[in-house]
Amino acid sequence: MSSVADPRSEALLNIESGGREPSSHASTPSCINDVVAFLLTLIKVSRPGFWHWTVVMYLVPCITVDDSHMLLTPRAISGLVFVTFPLNLLVYAMNDLKDVDIDKFNPRKGGLHGALASTNDLRKCCVLGILFLFLLPPLMISSLEWSAAWSLVVLAFNWLYNFGPTLSRVPVLDMLAPLGYGCVVPFGYKVVGGNPLNPWFWAFIVLVIFRTQLWFQRMDLVADATAGKRTTAVWMGEQVSLISALIVFCCELGVSNQWGCWAAQVWVVYSALVFLLEAYTKSHSNTMYLMFVGAIFAVLFAFPCLREHHL
Repeated sequence: MSSVADPRSEALLNIESGGREPSSHASTPSCINDVVAFLLTLIKVSRPGFWHWTVVMYLVPCITVDDSHMLLTPRAISGLVFVTFPLNLLVYAMNDLKDVDIDKFNPRKGGLHGALASTNDLRKCCVLGILFLFLLPPLMISSLEWSAAWSLVVLAFNWLYNFGPTLSRVPVLDMLAPLGYGCVVPFGYKVVGGNPLNPWFWAFIVLVIFRTQLWFQRMDLVADATAGKRTTAVWMGEQVSLISALIVFCCELGVSNQWGCWAAQVWVVYSALVFLLEAYTKSHSNTMYLMFVGAIFAVLFAFPCLREHHL
C-alpha cells in the first residue's frame, strides 16, 4: 500500500529547516567562496609586488613612439594588461611549482612577492598561464607566426629554468634564464611600435637583470642552502656573492653613464645603498618597499631619457 504524507509533518519539517530547501542551494555559497579563493590565488601567484617590472619593460618601446595617443588604444592597453597579469602568472606559477617544497620554509614567501599555494593550485595556474600565453597575443598582434614564435620562446625560457635541465639549480647558468624578461620589450614593439633603443640601454637592462637575480638569491641563500638548492649565491657564499653584486652595480653605473641617462645613474646608486643596508642589517623586510618606491621615481625620470637618447 502507498503511504500518504502527513501535511502537518511536512509543515513541521519546513519550519525546522527555516523554510529552505535542505540541499539544493546549500553548496552555492561554498562554490562561490572556492571561486573567489582561487581567483585570489591566481593574483597572489602572479606576484603583484613585481608587476611594475614587466609594466616598465612593456612601456620602454612604447614611450619612444612618435604619436603618444597610440598608448591609449585598446590594443596598447590590452598588451599592458597581458604582460601585467597573465604573463606573470605563467612565469611565477612555473617557478613556484618547482620550488613548492622549498618555499613553505622561506620567510620571504606568502605575500605580494611570492605566494604559498598548493601543488594542485599551482598546476592549475600553470595550465591557465600557458593557455593565456598562446591564446592572447594573437588578439593583439596581426602576425600569427610571430605570436606563436614569441610564446614558444617565453615558454622555453621558463621551462629551461624550472624544469628540463632545471637551470635554476645550476650556478652561473641560473643567471642567464631570467634574461627572458627581455622578451617583454619586443612584444611591446610589436603591439604598439616605437623607435630603436640605444644599445647602452640594452646593456643596462642585462646588468640590472643579473644584479636583481643575484640579489634575490642572496635573500633566499639560507633557505636554498638548507633545502639543497644550489644557486649561484649558494655556490659563491655570502661574502663573494655580496662583492659580485657590488661589481655589477659598478658596471651598471658605468653603462648608465655611457647611455647618458642621469636618472638611471641615480637609481643605481640608490639601489646599491639599499643593498648595502640590507647586507649590514641582515634583514630584507623593507627592501622590497624601498626598491618599489625608488623604481617608481626612477622610471618617471628615466622615460624622458629614453625619448631623448633612444637612438
